[in-house]
Amino acid sequence: MNRDDEHRRMLRRLIWGTYRESQRRRRNLTTGLLLILMVSMGFIAFPYTEVHAAHAMSNCGLGFDWPIESKQSPMIVRGFDNPAQPWLPGHRGVDLQASYGGILVAPSHGTLVFAGQVGGKNVLTIDHGGGLSTTYEPATTTLPVGMALRRGEQFGKVDGHSDHCDGQCLHWGLREGKQRYQNPEHAVRQQRITLKPVDDTSAIQ
Repeated sequence: MNRDDEHRRMLRRLIWGTYRESQRRRRNLTTGLLLILMVSMGFIAFPYTEVHAAHAMSNCGLGFDWPIESKQSPMIVRGFDNPAQPWLPGHRGVDLQASYGGILVAPSHGTLVFAGQVGGKNVLTIDHGGGLSTTYEPATTTLPVGMALRRGEQFGKVDGHSDHCDGQCLHWGLREGKQRYQNPEHAVRQQRITLKPVDDTSAIQ
């Protein structure tokens, strides 16, 4: 074998090695782009750590709107106070400042599943699917149970009897499943919090 043949063989090996490397990089790039495309289109879901619903809602919200028809966010006259145990006293919802006759609007899409009295209190309940439901007290409606509701649709009014909200507020509750109560304030789409001031002279927003 002369020197020219050896040079040609070395050149072929170099060209072949360069070609194989370029093909490998192209395959890797194609695979990466395909993976990104599949993830973005929802074909692949990566494992995740389950986050408690209350923590998730406090961080990102569920996309609810306030349930009282108004141009401004309602004042919260009493906040959420979930007891450590189901049988202990607490406040399983928030009280929003409202007067009798105030119009109620659906905070999200759902179905009216209850309208009646519970322990002498006038209560309405909307099922939003996914195990989530909201309750309203005191509240009445002329709509039939089973009525589908759209976000923002009027479904009742502040009226009837309550154990602590008569004529001054609406008790709004949010429940996940049968017994897990959540803070509905954390589910509001726009986290604009309005607290009723102690001296009633100004509002903290």
